[in-house]
Amino acid sequence: MKKRSFILIICVFFLISPFCAFFDFPSTNKLSSSSSFKIYDDGSGIFPNEIQYFSLFNFDETVQMRINISTLNTFNTSKYVSLNISVFNWDIYNLNESIHINNTLTNNNVAELSFNASFAGKYIIEIESLESSNKALYNITFSTSSSVNFGSYKFMENHQKSGELTIGYYFTTNPWLFDNEDSTDRVTIRFGYQLYTEQTYIGKSGERWFNIYNYFEEITLFVGITVYPLNPYEDYPNVQLALYKWSDLDKGIVEPIKTADTIVNYSCGFNFVCKTGEIYQIYLKNYDSAWEIFANATFYSYGKARIRYDYDLDPDPPDDQIKVRVFTYDPWVAYQRDIRHIWWGWWVIGIGGGLIGVAFTIFFVKNRYT
Repeated sequence: MKKRSFILIICVFFLISPFCAFFDFPSTNKLSSSSSFKIYDDGSGIFPNEIQYFSLFNFDETVQMRINISTLNTFNTSKYVSLNISVFNWDIYNLNESIHINNTLTNNNVAELSFNASFAGKYIIEIESLESSNKALYNITFSTSSSVNFGSYKFMENHQKSGELTIGYYFTTNPWLFDNEDSTDRVTIRFGYQLYTEQTYIGKSGERWFNIYNYFEEITLFVGITVYPLNPYEDYPNVQLALYKWSDLDKGIVEPIKTADTIVNYSCGFNFVCKTGEIYQIYLKNYDSAWEIFANATFYSYGKARIRYDYDLDPDPPDDQIKVRVFTYDPWVAYQRDIRHIWWGWWVIGIGGGLIGVAFTIFFVKNRYT
């Protein structure tokens, strides 16, 4: 009996361990009751003309925040680089109005800026390299005028804790663009927090398909994915997005219009011209054959159109502009197969008595996939 119980415990452990790895990931580097928090460059640095992003969520108290950045020498040279620091209020980031800007000048390796971080305030910090050829290293320090609780995470939106001033590092991913909340002109679909639906976690070598239906007018649409690997080694994910158009697939054109990959990053995405009356299909592939992933998929119209997340057979509102559907299988292939099955099935039953049935069944299938 004890042996069977031991074996059962081991089996349960191995079943839940990937999910436990997710909830522990990303790791916390927490300093309780401190007035500063330092992040040291691990050697990856910042490339010429690159922008790197930090975020800061204040759920502790209103404080005067200081950000100090010190540049180390550039690679292959002894001169210091020029970096630009900008702080934005998260809620009005799209207005491109920074709270404060400070430049590090050539031959000056330290810059500092200050701003008032209000309670429940959310901020984006941009570090931009003004160099055209030199890659550089830099360290960054966040400090306050009083003692607060600092927390540090790679993926911020899952770790907004009461009584904590939380700092996140997003590499070259703009967190406002990729991981914002739903709004009239934005849909963010989260994968991994539901079971037995299309929004369950994406498995090893897993796939998802997104259909985009434009009932409005020609607009520029952003599509992006942020990936949260369950890999405990914190390796970069290997995920690709590919864009197709149904009218191209109908003609036998199988080459994607656009692709994006998570290369040395946790996010990827692109803008594309979304034309009215077209059905677009986004294909997401997890090329990791060993680990599952959680993910956020974002669709954003830059304020030009309303976007709605549509469920299976949801009735379309009369004022629909853009809607997004999610599938665990290829909807274009399924639609073509179902249409063929309908015609062949009713042909066998009898064309004369089956026309009404054909029309009704095709109507049902079209409403499911188009």
